[in-house]
Amino acid sequence: MSLRVREERLYVENQLGNSVLQAVFQGTVELPVNAEGIARVVWVKGHPVISKIAAGEDQVKLQGAIDIQMVYVPEVLEGDTAELQRVEWPGAIPFDHYVDIVGAEPYMTAEASLDVVGCEYEVRPDRRVVDLDVLTLVKASIKTGQSRNVITAAAVGAPKKLVTDELTLNTRIPILEVPFNKEITGIVELPEEADSISKILDVRCELIVPPVEVAQGKMTITGTTEVDLIYVAVGGGVRRVVFENQLPLEVDHHDPILDQDMGVKVKTSANWDAFVVNDGRAVRIELSVSGTAEVNRRQVTRVLTSLSCPTDESIETRTETINVDSVVNEKAHQTVVQGILELLETDPPIRELLRAEARPQIVDYRVEEDKVTLEGAVDIELIYLAYTDEELKPLHSVTFPAALPIQQSIVIGGLEPGMKVNFETAVKVIKTDLINRETIEVFVTLRFDVEVLEEIQADVVVEAIEMTPPDPDPPSVTYVFVQEKDTLWKLARQYHSDETAILQANSWLQDEGKIELRPGDKICIPRK
Repeated sequence: MSLRVREERLYVENQLGNSVLQAVFQGTVELPVNAEGIARVVWVKGHPVISKIAAGEDQVKLQGAIDIQMVYVPEVLEGDTAELQRVEWPGAIPFDHYVDIVGAEPYMTAEASLDVVGCEYEVRPDRRVVDLDVLTLVKASIKTGQSRNVITAAAVGAPKKLVTDELTLNTRIPILEVPFNKEITGIVELPEEADSISKILDVRCELIVPPVEVAQGKMTITGTTEVDLIYVAVGGGVRRVVFENQLPLEVDHHDPILDQDMGVKVKTSANWDAFVVNDGRAVRIELSVSGTAEVNRRQVTRVLTSLSCPTDESIETRTETINVDSVVNEKAHQTVVQGILELLETDPPIRELLRAEARPQIVDYRVEEDKVTLEGAVDIELIYLAYTDEELKPLHSVTFPAALPIQQSIVIGGLEPGMKVNFETAVKVIKTDLINRETIEVFVTLRFDVEVLEEIQADVVVEAIEMTPPDPDPPSVTYVFVQEKDTLWKLARQYHSDETAILQANSWLQDEGKIELRPGDKICIPRK
């Protein structure tokens, strides 16, 4: 036989569907027995902890709980000083939630995230019990993936010639998935000019992981933490201080399969506790980091969609239908959104702004020729000290939902209507300008990471054989020993039989439910 083919292992992945929706989780928290009653709530914050993500029948399931933290001004007798109080309720609001995605099956790969975008509360008349509505944004997606052998090139000896059609696919091959857990403890010391800490009101830890470089047989995941601290100082004032490049993270992983051509996507989540130490001059942070490093390799494969010999019909092929998301393009884009915010009449005027936080939400997008337009808004939360004579520590928090509109067009080469667009949005910088006591201008720098996928359904050639003329008087049965790369389809064509007849003559194949033959197996091939 003169037909020569080249086979490659192709990994195909298809994003079956995704969904973004808001969900409200309700719960009730009660102050500890020894805590003073609530005169005024400064803020209520929620921190979600997801314990399980799984695909189900037409849905993605999430399980976990939301930790609640509250800062409030307590009730005191007239003439007494009210000290700000901080209370935590770990696992206060458990959730067992699901997101509908039609076509999802339990064996598929599910990804999901849950972010708290707001906490609405109502203090009961007893001033000790708080009813909560926690507003969340849930994102979920379902992917399927499988590997198969495909024919990527073919040649035949003269004088025969081949006619082929081919298709280029740009995919990612998953190489490794490395889970990791790291416990990090560090001491964060105040600057010399800062007032000493009497009580911590809020600590926010943001883990920053730079791109991972992969070397031959090794990769190292590194990172640092930005610690944002709001506290009551000795003497009564409320202060904020930010520490950068703290609590270094380093995770080494060794595997011979790793090389420098691979890419790594790192997903992390963190929980932390903070304690005042060194007579109020430092904070001990106990940081618990869990994450996954997904290692992949870009694969550009030209697969054959048809293969024939126009001079005769000696070439037979078998095709299979694949559904694959082929990467068209990727782009990172940065922009600044800005707006002017006005306090309500019920909000006391601003004396000093301590912290501004931004939460972007993309609610819709439009795909046009070489362009995608993202639409949404940015929620803004301000924590500030107010002008008021009512309290010694006039700490206030105010939220502006959908304060800054987002309508951003991003030019991406190769994008066409009907293609899939995946994107991630992150806040890089937030700056503020206090115009007057009731008015503030906010500038938020956003980064969009956009990926364009083309969903391709195609019949690709997975097997090919050059047929020989049939024996005019073949034996009733032929026994053969299976060689490397033999399949039922090839043996049936080579000996002018059919797969059903071979299976019937070799009942042990059906008993074992085998799909692939093993080299050395003895097969009985009946005459057709």
